[in-house]
Amino acid sequence: MIEQIKKDLPQGYQIYERSLREQDESVFTLVKDKENENFLCVHGDSSRFKGTVRGRVKLCPLTVENALVLKGRFPWLSPRRIPAGKQSFGFGDRLGLATPGHIRAFKNAEVFPILAQQSVRENARTGRNFAEVLSQAVFGAFQEGYTGGFGADADHLKRMEDALEAAELGYTFFTCDPSEHVVAVEKLPSAEVKNRFSALERADEWRTEYLGQNFSIPGIGKLTFTEDDLARAIVKYGRAVGFATEMYRVLSKRLPDGFDYEVSVDETETPTSRLEHLFVARELERAGVELKSLAPRFVG
Repeated sequence: MIEQIKKDLPQGYQIYERSLREQDESVFTLVKDKENENFLCVHGDSSRFKGTVRGRVKLCPLTVENALVLKGRFPWLSPRRIPAGKQSFGFGDRLGLATPGHIRAFKNAEVFPILAQQSVRENARTGRNFAEVLSQAVFGAFQEGYTGGFGADADHLKRMEDALEAAELGYTFFTCDPSEHVVAVEKLPSAEVKNRFSALERADEWRTEYLGQNFSIPGIGKLTFTEDDLARAIVKYGRAVGFATEMYRVLSKRLPDGFDYEVSVDETETPTSRLEHLFVARELERAGVELKSLAPRFVG
């Protein structure tokens, strides 16, 4: 069958050899024409793919719809969660062209790749959307014949509806960006920070939970909060923690089998101190949020 598809392919098209796949008496491969435009070429059962029949093959554009059908034929093209104990690496193919090169780049690396990784803001700037980002990663993996599995990260999510859209599309990794809920306490007078903290309904609960406690951190040592430290951490990050917790719960209802979750506060005005980092991580844990990673704000 593979030799047959090479014979039946219209003149002027070149096959990506690594992509050749035979299944149920049908052959699938990616090809490019003289203008270097890529197509999915199907020889055999092509009824569910949209494209143009050219002799005995169908040439299908690399659309979201065709990617969905292709994933149905080859389950290893569907994103999955990061395997337990495995290090991951986010590639972020911003043009939709780089995935084959990314796959070759990590060939000998012990990492689990996140091949589809873009934020709403990046998509707005490049004229793409979550569906297109994922489909381009799918076709890139297929082009290289890559079957090792990959993740899909909806990055820097600031709205619940964007998170749910990505979940519907099959994304497996969600990066919550609650930066709009972070308060720059460094710009506030100490008295105002104190008053804001004291006015919070959970102020006494947090005093009991954090004051007078020694928190032992491997590689750092013991960390302790003064009331001023605690007030600043809570006023600065309290609302952000609440937003991240809410997004996690919304996603949990939509994806009861689980997902990978990151909270990122790295795009804010001021850096994250050790005590603030501890507060955010601990409060998310207390709220039942299972974190894959937490990105604090580092200057420089």
